[in-house]
Amino acid sequence: MVSRELVLEIIEEDVLRIVGEEKNNKVPLKFVKSKIKASSSFISEAARELEKNGLIWFGKNFIGLTEKGQNKVKDVIKKHLILEDYFKKKRSERDAHKAADILEHYVSREVLNNIKKLSTLKGGDLP
Repeated sequence: MVSRELVLEIIEEDVLRIVGEEKNNKVPLKFVKSKIKASSSFISEAARELEKNGLIWFGKNFIGLTEKGQNKVKDVIKKHLILEDYFKKKRSERDAHKAADILEHYVSREVLNNIKKLSTLKGGDLP
């Protein structure tokens, strides 16, 4: 069984990634809730924790990233893209995206760096 803390951590990362993938780093709260398969209470709790930690801000029906949030989300998105790129070689784009959504929360930096070496992406290790 997955602990409550782990579920909240996963939802927090998902919120950051969903908001961070938008051009203006701001999205409607309804949009975020539609993308995450969790109860509204879990999503709200995760969002409040992100706000408390200075990573997001709430506007009228919107969630936006703070500068600190924008810096944190870069790593979350990078992990997602490395995994998605790897899975695109064997799966459809949709399936690759789904697999990356799940695994990005569990894969260590070492494993990500090995996947990155196997893929066509260039660059050094993750920070």
